[in-house]
Amino acid sequence: MEPALLRETRGETVWGPDRTTVMVFTPYFHRDAERLPYADRFEPDIWLDGRAADNPALVPFSGGPGACPGRNVVLFTTSMLLANLVRDHDIQLLGSALTPDELPLTLDNFGLRFLLHRRAS
Repeated sequence: MEPALLRETRGETVWGPDRTTVMVFTPYFHRDAERLPYADRFEPDIWLDGRAADNPALVPFSGGPGACPGRNVVLFTTSMLLANLVRDHDIQLLGSALTPDELPLTLDNFGLRFLLHRRAS
């Protein structure tokens, strides 16, 4: 499954009349190296330092009336899960050539495998 957003036009466009549904392939604008200097690397600081908020194209939970109603639940749950995992374990990514500085445009997250090493108390 490729990441995509559905949007509806607010006027006539070259794609069709007013209210035409358009599907946007998110890597097209989330990973635009011409506009985003961090497009191909893992840089979570953009969510902390304001760069993500300054870019309306970065919409992991969508926006406006189509915004994800579960956004806060997802962020809370994953934050708690990750915090507990990294508190007690060292995590190793298995069998992958992923590097923080050269990420693929899309990723099959179901194919990722990790090994947890419990830290000694």
